[in-house]
Amino acid sequence: MHLTNNANVLIIGGGACGAYHGHLLSQAGQPVAMVCRSNFNAVQKDGFQIAIGEGEASVVFRPSRVFRSTSEAANAGIAFEHVLLFTKATAGSDTAALVAPLLSKLNIKSVSLWHNGIGVEDSLARVLAANESIHSVALVSAVVYAGISRRHETLIRTAGMQKSVAGLVDYLSLQPNHQMKQASADQSRSQQMLHFNELHTLLSSAFSFTPIPHIQSARWQKSLWNASIGLVSLVGCCADVQTVVRTQQPLVRALMKEIVDAASCVLGTPLVEDEDATFEDLLTIPLDDSFKPDIVLDWESGRELDHQVQYGNLILAAKAAGASVPRLEALYSVLQLMVFQRHCQTAGNISK
Repeated sequence: MHLTNNANVLIIGGGACGAYHGHLLSQAGQPVAMVCRSNFNAVQKDGFQIAIGEGEASVVFRPSRVFRSTSEAANAGIAFEHVLLFTKATAGSDTAALVAPLLSKLNIKSVSLWHNGIGVEDSLARVLAANESIHSVALVSAVVYAGISRRHETLIRTAGMQKSVAGLVDYLSLQPNHQMKQASADQSRSQQMLHFNELHTLLSSAFSFTPIPHIQSARWQKSLWNASIGLVSLVGCCADVQTVVRTQQPLVRALMKEIVDAASCVLGTPLVEDEDATFEDLLTIPLDDSFKPDIVLDWESGRELDHQVQYGNLILAAKAAGASVPRLEALYSVLQLMVFQRHCQTAGNISK
C-alpha cells in the first residue's frame, strides 16, 4: 500500500531496526531522512543493504537525507513532523538531549521510542511535561517484534517478519495538579491523540503498527524473551538462540516465570493468560540456526550495551513491587562483571 500524503519523517539510529523500518516506509512511498552517527559515511555513500530471508540477495535502501546528528537535522530547513528513535537506550545515551534540538523547532507532532527495556520513556516524559509549549507532542512508546540483525555497518539481515504495538505516554500526569488547568490538559491530550492517529495512519500503511491501551504490558511481555533467552545467550559465551533453547530450557523457563510473576506485581494484572503456552511459543519461534539476539551482536562488535534498561530496570521495578527475581539478578550480576572487565581491558587498567 502506498501513502497518499507524505509527512516529514526522521529516523534516529542507523542500526538494524531503524534501517529496516526506514526501508519499509520507503517502499510504501514515504521519503525517510535518517540520523546515522557511527555509520554516517557508509550510509551516505552506499545506503543500506537489506537482505530478506536466506541467501545473499539484497535490496538497497537509500534514505532521502542522512545527517550526522539531530542538531544537523534540526537545522536542515526541513519541518520534521514525526521522529522515530531506534537508538539503543545505553547508560551513555540521553534521549531527552538527543531530541531537544528537534523539539525546539516546535513543528514536531510525535516522538516515538522504539527501544527495548523498561522505563525508557521516563527522561523524555519529564522534559515534555515541563515545557508547556510542546504539550501537543505525542510521546509514543513502541514495541517491535522482528528477527533483524546488523551484520556490518550497512548490511541488515531480516527474516522478513515484523509487527509492532504502541501506546501514548501520558506525560502530563507528571505535572502537579495546580500547575496546569484541566481544560488546558484536556486540549493538549486531544492534540496528542490526533497526532498519534496521524502517526498510526502513516506507519500502518508501511508495516504492522497496532495501537494498544496498555503499552507497559507489552514491554514486559517482550522482556519475557529478552531477559530470558537473550540474557542467557549473552552470558553463555554468546551462544546462538537454538543452542540456548536446546541446552538451557529449564533455566530459561524459570527466568520466564520470574518475569511473569514480577510483571503481575508491578502492573497489578496478570501478564499472560496461559503461562505454559506462552513459554512454549517463545521457545519455538522459528529462527535461523545461527541467529543471535541483537544485544549479543552488540557485545561481539564491541558496541555499548543497553543492559540497564533491558535487565537492570526490570530488576529494580520488580524489587520496588516486592517481587523476587533471584535468577535474573544472578545472571545480571555476571553480565555486569563482564561489562566491567571489558571496560578495564579497554582502558588498560587490568593489573596482572
